[in-house]
Formats: sequence, structure tokens, C-alpha cells
Amino acid sequence: MYSRVNKIKVLVAEDDSDEREIICQFLSNLNYIDSVDCVCNGSEAVKKILSETYDLLILDFVMENRDGLEVLEFINKNKLKTVLKIIVISAIGKTEIIKKAFETGADYYLKKSYNFEHLKNIIYNLFNKNNLNNFKSENLIVQKIGVPTNLLGFKYISQILKIIKYENVNISEAYRKIAKSNNTSCECVEINVRNAIEHAHKIQNNYYFEIFGESKNKKKPKNSVFLYTIANLDML
Repeated sequence: MYSRVNKIKVLVAEDDSDEREIICQFLSNLNYIDSVDCVCNGSEAVKKILSETYDLLILDFVMENRDGLEVLEFINKNKLKTVLKIIVISAIGKTEIIKKAFETGADYYLKKSYNFEHLKNIIYNLFNKNNLNNFKSENLIVQKIGVPTNLLGFKYISQILKIIKYENVNISEAYRKIAKSNNTSCECVEINVRNAIEHAHKIQNNYYFEIFGESKNKKKPKNSVFLYTIANLDML
């Protein structure tokens, strides 16, 4: 499964020395990781990002000498995220903090106390370049509507649509099921879904126009409207 992901170069920024060592050792043993560099604060992370090219940054949110948010803001301001994927790891679970992390460039927000199998799956999902021939109808419709396949929101939307279709539950219950199965919070699922919808709304391809109306000035649909609209399409 994981051999289909191209080799990637990783930078880990974590101020806790024990946790940093454990994460770096774990990543070094994955067969799709080319190399792992580790730093202990945000300033060192910025220096590394400026001097070398990385595919993935695993970023602790609470650090001295530039915290995770300051690193995200620096990357965003200097347009350094062209190929870089960012996973934020933090003990902070407040919705406003998670939202701010995504707004400034995080691709995934992982609460501490996670298990490493989950981290491995997140990395794989961010970098998996498999073609979509094996995807089921939920995945195909989400891709067709313009949601980038590398976003975690793509995965969550596809899973939510499947739950709505086969289990006949509301979206709130679907969020809870997805959060539990992915070892994350409902807020994190919701924010990832919102982020994916925003990407599709900005692109607004022809199929998106057909479903939600052709208007660049029209506000993006709410998560619930987006999900229920797609769930009721005949082709799903």
C-alpha cells in the first residue's frame, strides 16, 4: 500500500526532546520517507525551510522562539508552501485555534495523544498519488466537483456521503462517526470539510456551476447544504 507514495523529505519541529526523538525515529522507519530533519523551535524550523526543500513539515503549535502559528504565518507570507504539506500537532483543541491554523496554511491539525498508525495514514493520504480508478462513486463525485484529492477534507466528505447514503443519519452524527474512526475531533472534521469546500468554490469548475450556480460573487454553500446537495445527486 504505502510503496505507492513517492519518497518524501520531512522536517519535524517539536520542542519536547523525548517526543521529538520518538516522532523522528518513527518517521525514519517508514519506507516512503527519504530523510527526516528535526529542530527544537520555530526559529530553527524557519531557517531549515529557507535553506532546504521539504515535502512535509510536522509542526508543534506551542514552542519558544516562534511558535507554530508564527511559523505558519511566515511560510504563508513568504509563499513558501508551493510543495510543502504541513501537519500541526498540538494539545490545544480550541476551535478558533484549529481554524486559525488552517487559515494560515495547515493541511491537517492533529491533537496530541494521537497514535502513530493514524499519523502514518495522514501522511499517506496527503501524498498518495494513486489514480482514482479504484475510488468508489463518493470519491469520484467529490473529485469531479473540484475538491483537491490531497486534502483531508476530500476523504472526510467522501466518508460522510457514504454514511448519509447507507446509514441514513444526519450530518452531525456523520461528523461524530468520522471523528471517532479517524481518532480526531468533530471540530477538526468540520474545519477540514469547510476548507475543502472553499477550494472547490474558488475553482468553480463547470460541474460545480451546474450544481451550485455560476456566480463568482455568490457565497460558498454551508457544509450541510454542500453535503446534502451532493448526497441527493442521482449519480451518487
